[in-house]
Amino acid sequence: MTDPFLPTWHDRIDWPKRVGSIRATEVLRGPQETEFSVVLASASIDPSNGDLRKLWKERARGTANPMLVVVTYESGDGSVASILGPFEDDQPAHGADSALVAQLVYDAL
Repeated sequence: MTDPFLPTWHDRIDWPKRVGSIRATEVLRGPQETEFSVVLASASIDPSNGDLRKLWKERARGTANPMLVVVTYESGDGSVASILGPFEDDQPAHGADSALVAQLVYDAL
């Protein structure tokens, strides 16, 4: 994805982390009352479910707060995303249109 993911979202923190093919860059934080957050990352290919779960665990570090991991990458269909969350045991979704994912994340935050 060439444009920043949700460029107008104001509450973001840097979080550089590598897990397998995934390169996380930052975390978007939602309202304090929900403690919901979104890890933003990119990859050159569709990440494995194992790598998505490892990144989710790395950020969660034992908290019970809901969180999404969003990994964008390029495919033949343009910019797409793989998503895991809001809980670790959720089934990852792969190949979702990144513009749709951005809108869903904005609504969730």
